[in-house]
Amino acid sequence: MDLADVQNTYEVASAKASDIARQLAFAGVAIVWLFSGTTSTDDQLRVTGRLLAAGFFLVIALALDLLHAVYRAAAWGIYGRVLERRGRIRDVDAPAWINWPSIGLFSGKLAALVIAYVLIGLYLAQRL
Repeated sequence: MDLADVQNTYEVASAKASDIARQLAFAGVAIVWLFSGTTSTDDQLRVTGRLLAAGFFLVIALALDLLHAVYRAAAWGIYGRVLERRGRIRDVDAPAWINWPSIGLFSGKLAALVIAYVLIGLYLAQRL
């Protein structure tokens, strides 16, 4: 296995993790919606306490997911264009810092998702 194989494995695994995290975030929003109540007088959705906090973290996870994708597209697109303009198309070593924001956003969205599901779990445990 060479470095290209390692990087490809990382890319595939992180993309899969992002896809699963996105699906779990949407499922979490559905759970919050399902367990939130409406009042009979005005039919307005009532989300309070742990469910509200869980919903907040789910929205944060989805926002970080979008920022993660946008950052990666922009950073690598700009970097590729700069290399192209300089005439460097072979044997290119990307700077390590280019992935740091992406790793931070990836970690942040997973952390927000874990916090949201812990809050949902605590809410459901309290209801039992």
